[in-house]
Amino acid sequence: MMGESRNDGDTPATTATSATWGVPNWRAVASYGTTQDWSVNRWRWEFVRRRDDVRKAFDETAVSTYRSQVTFFQDAPEMVRGKEPNKPDEPGFVARHPLAKTIGLTNLPNPRIGNQPLRAIAFNDWPEAVRQFFSEKPPVGFERVDFDLNKPLEPQLKFAKQFLQEAQTKIHGKTLQKRKHPVKWLGYLRTLDAKESGASWSEIAQLHRHKEQTEQAGRDAWNAADALRFNF
Repeated sequence: MMGESRNDGDTPATTATSATWGVPNWRAVASYGTTQDWSVNRWRWEFVRRRDDVRKAFDETAVSTYRSQVTFFQDAPEMVRGKEPNKPDEPGFVARHPLAKTIGLTNLPNPRIGNQPLRAIAFNDWPEAVRQFFSEKPPVGFERVDFDLNKPLEPQLKFAKQFLQEAQTKIHGKTLQKRKHPVKWLGYLRTLDAKESGASWSEIAQLHRHKEQTEQAGRDAWNAADALRFNF
């Protein structure tokens, strides 16, 4: 964990680490851009790209992945004529690494870049559900709903929705709603960036006016922000 440090002047506290990984100026909300337009995938990627293991994994395989892509483009000119692969420092480049699947991605985008194309940060956490959907006996927590592709889909979808709502209510006592963009997400991103830049717990607490302005409140905010990096 970063050591405590303060900066009472006008220049924001920064570290080589935060600069290297494209972390915005945590003191200036505007440096984060138009976060109200971010998709859920973008929000999730912003938290994921602040993980040390993701950063390390990308750097371990970025060069080798790029070289293999260059070789592929050279060996198959008729398929990709006039094209060349993205470079590791460009949005859209993804490195092959087994860690990617553990966070819901096929490959790892560059964690130094937040504004990635959708194809690079298309989190996919439902492959198991899809496989079980076609199985004869789905596991606990899954329900099978069959469709007749020779009949109109609208009434079948209506029935399927009602069936799933009733099943979910039976298990959870209510239907689960899609999470909206909490106002707290930006504050938590700034919390992670502040700590990485060497801010004190008291400074971090000031980012969360709804909390008590104590060092413990700063620690609690960081713990909540840190959890989002691993379980968004």
